[in-house]
Amino acid sequence: MSTDLIEHAVRLLVENNIHSLPVLHPDTLKCLGFVDVGDILSYIVRSIPKFPTDFLNNSLFQFEKSHSTQNSRKNREFTIDARVGVHVIDGEGNSQILEIEDTGKEINAILKQLDVFDEAITNRSIGILIDESGDDPFFMTTPSTPAIRVVDLFARGIRRVPILESQNAIGIADIYSQSQFVQFIYDNLFMVPRISNTKIRDLEGLRFYETVSVDIKETVIYALRTLHTYSCQAVALVNANGRLVGNFSQMDIGGLYIDTIPSFTDPLSAYLARISPLSLNPVSCDLNATFGAVIESLVTNKVSRTWVIDENEKPIGSIDLTDVCRIIYDFKE
Repeated sequence: MSTDLIEHAVRLLVENNIHSLPVLHPDTLKCLGFVDVGDILSYIVRSIPKFPTDFLNNSLFQFEKSHSTQNSRKNREFTIDARVGVHVIDGEGNSQILEIEDTGKEINAILKQLDVFDEAITNRSIGILIDESGDDPFFMTTPSTPAIRVVDLFARGIRRVPILESQNAIGIADIYSQSQFVQFIYDNLFMVPRISNTKIRDLEGLRFYETVSVDIKETVIYALRTLHTYSCQAVALVNANGRLVGNFSQMDIGGLYIDTIPSFTDPLSAYLARISPLSLNPVSCDLNATFGAVIESLVTNKVSRTWVIDENEKPIGSIDLTDVCRIIYDFKE
């Protein structure tokens, strides 16, 4: 429902491993649009402060030996002790202690993160995020919509389309997604042997050498802002030698809603090891892989993209579900 909280929507996305949800009017149940992880990412980036020096050194925030405050999200209680750090107890009785060396600066930053983040996801409804990112327009279809029209939408980057029972219907009968279409192609690759056996280096329309990468030692907020700045669904994580060692995608924002303390400043390696360990073992291929092998890898690994690497295992591009749909749509046997 459009009145549901953003946090509730994120949990549904993460728990069901899906990228988007339909948003319904609470009274009429009419579909108002979709909210996807890109919309939530855009909202998070806009909500996180940059912590200017004058804020961190703000003399108005003075703590004595201890200070307690009640936080609205999950009834969490934060006890701040200058000798120890921040002791966090959530509504379920789980306990966590953050050691603080520079109490004045660190505590102020942590409290500000918590206040801003909790306000953004606790007291905001999901309805305000419909097409927040502007990257995934909303299209309706019916059972009579030509299949080629739906594939065309997928080829242009639309990740899912709702299917109404009829042209004048209000409710959604079903949803058809890029991943379902790619699964169909995988199940019927034998019907298009020429394209399935083509090496990806020989396929037209793939843009290599344009990949966005981030050092795995960087922080979570740096990666979030990179995704937002470049309007991409994922970035390749590389080590000091530029070798592919991980994948950070829009879906990984779920961990920020699950954590007791928002992990904006955590290194990506530590954050993913805790939230999404499989992201540290990214799916990849080289330019000699066949298109059929790439589709098989996407389907069997249940991922949205495979990174393309060179002979030194450095990322030079990626192939995602939109690429697959576009190549299929443009293909003529």
